[in-house]
Amino acid sequence: MKNQNQNNRQQNKNQQNRFQNQQQNQQQNKQQNNRFQNQQGQENCENQQNF
Repeated sequence: MKNQNQNNRQQNKNQQNRFQNQQQNQQQNKQQNNRFQNQQGQENCENQQNF
């Protein structure tokens, strides 16, 4: 029984870590997308100024 409890605890930890990693990845992806969109917006502005 003791081993089973340890395994369950470890699985719970793993699950929490996976969830946290998932959330961090989503957050990083959002930030990267924002940076990319900002960059494209700036390029569009510069192109319009050239005209």
